Amino acid sequence: MNNNLPNVYHGSVTSDSNMSREVISNQRCYEKEVPQNINTKLNNIFKSNTFVYKKIAKVTLKDGSSKIITIVGKSGNNIITLDQGNININDILNITI
Repeated sequence: MNNNLPNVYHGSVTSDSNMSREVISNQRCYEKEVPQNINTKLNNIFKSNTFVYKKIAKVTLKDGSSKIITIVGKSGNNIITLDQGNININDILNITI
């Protein structure tokens, strides 16, 4: 065997890398920077061919909580849910189906 093979350089890591935390925080900031019109999303839900009586959606509210609701309609500035609840549209950050 040939023992005269070249050595491979490897540097030592001396600091704690925050790279993964920076990427995660940048992704969260990016999601918040993109404003999305909730009324347009709701209108698209109600106009779709799959909406007959109700639609299950995930709603993220301004207080940071998220709920899975069943939307049955819209009245003024509120969403009407199947469990006879009302959610103010101004309190919604995002809605996904």
